[in-house]
Formats: sequence, structure tokens, C-alpha cells
Amino acid sequence: MKREQPLIDALLDEIETMPIDNGGSVPAQYFFFKLNNIPSERNPAEFAGIESALTAVRQHERLVYSQGAITYHLRLLLEEGLISGELIETYDGTFIAVKGLTAQGHGHLDSRRKKEEDPLAKALNATKDNAPEWIARHLVTSGVTLAFIGIAGFFTAFRIPAVQQFLLTALFGHHQKG
Repeated sequence: MKREQPLIDALLDEIETMPIDNGGSVPAQYFFFKLNNIPSERNPAEFAGIESALTAVRQHERLVYSQGAITYHLRLLLEEGLISGELIETYDGTFIAVKGLTAQGHGHLDSRRKKEEDPLAKALNATKDNAPEWIARHLVTSGVTLAFIGIAGFFTAFRIPAVQQFLLTALFGHHQKG
């Protein structure tokens, strides 16, 4: 499975704001429901079992993140030491109970937010995102400007008798007596 940075960022942001009591934890299904904006009648921290996830899939045709992708990325975050929790392998699959961010996880979020606030980084991202539009706009305006300059120059030059004779000779191959 490919590592998706937007999913990692969303997971870390959600873990930072989760209401977890001391010693408590939240199952991976919590993130499935939260990140896919699936409402639940119960407290989001009380999601239990794959049945609730299957029901949500049936009710919502377009999911942003699959349960497998969320579990995989939570495992990555555990391995990288950005979150604390427990990884439990069962016959039904992998169960992850998330306890919260580690100091390294908080540091990662802080550095990401500083990068997002940095004016130079904002300018570079805006340039990267908008470059094709800017280039197209520049080419069109430059082309139109050059065309108008060329047409204006042609008509202006055509009013000068010596240039008029030269252009007529170039276009029609003969001199006009005048």
C-alpha cells in the first residue's frame, strides 16, 4: 500500500484533538467514521467491531479512506513513534488502539504547521499550484499584445512613404509611382 501524506496528516490532527482520558484508547474504527464524516448514534469513542464499519460502507457509497488504509497508516505512525497505542493481531485482522500523540508526534505537527505558516513556503506552494494557469495567461496576453503591436506598427509604418514603397514592393513585387 502506498503511503498517503494527507491521510497521515488527518490522522495526526484527529489524534491531537481526541477526547481520551488518562489510560484510555480509541479503536481504529473511530478514525474510519471521523475521517469519512460518517455520523453515528453512539459516542465515536465507542465504535466496536467490523460490523459497524461494514454498515457505514453500505450507507456511504463514496468513502474518503478505507478501513484498511487507516489501519495501515496507524501502524506506520506507531512504528515511527509518532503515536502511542497497542497493535493487536487477531484472527479477524489487526486491531489498533490509539492512546494519543507522543512527544515526537507533537513535534512533527509543530514543524508541519510552521512550514504551512512560512511565507516563502506559501509562495512556493502557490506558485507550484498556479503555475500552469499563470503561464497560459502570460502566453495569451503576450501573444495578443505582440499581435496588436505588430498590427499597429504595420499601419503606422505603411503611412511613411518610403516604408509604404518598400512594403508594396515586398508584397506585390512592383513600385508604385506617387
